[in-house]
Order: sequence, then structure tokens, then C-alpha cells
Amino acid sequence: MNELKKTIYILGNFKNRLPFLGLLFFIVSLIEVIGIGLIGPFVALLGYQENIINNYPFFYEFFGLTDNKSIISFVGAMLVLIFCSKGFVAYFVQRKILSLGYEIRTSIVEKLISSYQKKEYKDIASKEVSSVLVNTNTHVGLFIDSIFIPSLRMSIEVILIIGIFLLMAFTNFLLVFTVASLLTLVILLYYKFIRTKLFHYGKIMSQKESSVISEIKQIIGAFREIRILGVEDFFRKEIKQNVNQYGEAGVITRSLYVISRYVVEASVVIFIVALVILMINQKQPTEYIFSVLSIFAVGALRLVPSFNTIGIGIANIRTAKYALNSLYDELNK
Repeated sequence: MNELKKTIYILGNFKNRLPFLGLLFFIVSLIEVIGIGLIGPFVALLGYQENIINNYPFFYEFFGLTDNKSIISFVGAMLVLIFCSKGFVAYFVQRKILSLGYEIRTSIVEKLISSYQKKEYKDIASKEVSSVLVNTNTHVGLFIDSIFIPSLRMSIEVILIIGIFLLMAFTNFLLVFTVASLLTLVILLYYKFIRTKLFHYGKIMSQKESSVISEIKQIIGAFREIRILGVEDFFRKEIKQNVNQYGEAGVITRSLYVISRYVVEASVVIFIVALVILMINQKQPTEYIFSVLSIFAVGALRLVPSFNTIGIGIANIRTAKYALNSLYDELNK
């Protein structure tokens, strides 16, 4: 909650644009849920042995379709149209997110530069140049790329997940509750495992980058003295050590990001296999099994990238927490 308050403060007036983005997120998710919802009936129609309009007369009443082939082709065309439309709208939304993100980045950098220019000379002289550079470049970049943009993408996925779960609940509420509980538990355990590690190594990355910038500044500013004293090796070793530590921290954080994907994938596969075995043992009709399995399989497989995006988003936010705190403190002075 503290991170949310700081994020809203840093966004300033840009937070007023978020409701419109929320509406766009809802539209994208709704289109995709409708498309997934049609997959089950489409698969069921493929195995339909009788005349479809006998049980579904609205195909004739509203669309004038009579034979099974025409009805199946029509539903298939609707599926293609829906998913193509979703692709265009989703592209527009993602582009809007990136555009807003970099607009915010420009605004934050401008605020920081303006605040530095308004300070007294003694205040500026006492500041480390490396910390100023890291704040105005690296920390602002981390705020946009690791907090703001992932948070918006996570919002899209949360809305989509809710929609998919509601859709699947119409088929079998108990199974939906089971898979929702399973995947939520996976994410919570993942977050508990990584939260302290990501903040720690994110802090190391920021500090080591600042140290490298400071040492490069010293090498250039005192080039003559360093050459006369013959201490080039000392500075070269210091920079190499800091870069190595930055790289080690980066490897650990990036490696932790991918854990959620593999854990969620394994959980979904286990769930689908268990679902098939359960329905076979219950001696459910083949048409019912195909219909339910198509919705659950497509829905569950679509949940994998959604939960993966949320897992990576959480990891990004946790890694960038140190940068968020530093940026907030600088703007709040």
C-alpha cells in the first residue's frame, strides 16, 4: 500500500488518465473472454450427430442457416473475427500504455532537472553527481519499465483472469474454484519466496551502478593525477569488481523472474490431466467431455501467460522498490 501511494504521488496529474485505460483494459478482456467462451460450443458442434437447428433454432431464425456445415462455418468465422478484433484492440492498448509511460518519464525527468536548478549552490555542490545521474536516468527508467508499465499489464491480466474464471464457473464451479485456489497459492508462494531477495539485489544493482558512475567520473576528472601516481590498476579493479557484483545481482533477479512461468505451466498441465481422468472415471458423455475440456483447456492455457505476467510484474516491482523509494524521496523534498 505504501508503494501504491508513492507511485500515485510520482505520477501526479497523469493518474487522471488511468480510468480511461481501465475501460480499455475491460474491453480487451471482454472480447477475449467472449472468444474463449465460443470455443466450447464450436467444438461441441463439430461432434454433433443430429441436425443442429432442431435444438438451436435461433441459427435459422436470426441467420437463416439450416445445415450443420453452414452453422459450423458461421461459428468458426465468428471466432476468427473476434480474435482478430481482439488482436487489433490489444495492440492499440499496449501502444497506449507505452506511449503514456514514456510521456510520464519525460515529465519526471523534467521535474527532477527543474528541482535541481532551483536549489542553492551549496545544496547542489554537496550532492554526489553519480546519485543525481542514477536518479534522473536509471531510477526513472526503472519506475516506468519495472513498476508503471508492468502494473498496467498486470491489471489487464487480472481482469481477464476474473472473466475466464466466471466463464468456466458456468461449466463447473467446483473445478473453477479448485484451479483458482491452486494458481493463487502458486503465486503467493512464489511472491513469498522472492520478495526479500528481489529488493535486496535490486538495491545492490542501483548502488553498484552509482559506484561505477562515480569512479568513472573520478578517472576522467583526475586523469592527470591518476596517471602521475600510477594507480590506474586500482580504479580499473574497483570498476570491474562493481560491474561483476552488478552482473551477479542481475543474473539472480532475472533468473527469479522465470520461475513463475514454469511453476504455473506445470500446475495447469497437472490440472488438465487430472480433469480428464476424473471425467472419464465418472463416465461422462463424450460430447460433454469435449465441450468442457475445450473451454477449460483453452482457458487454463490462456491463464498461463496471464499468471506469468503477474508473477514477472510482481518481481519487477519488488526489484524496483529501492528505485521507487529513492525517486519518491527526491521528488518529495
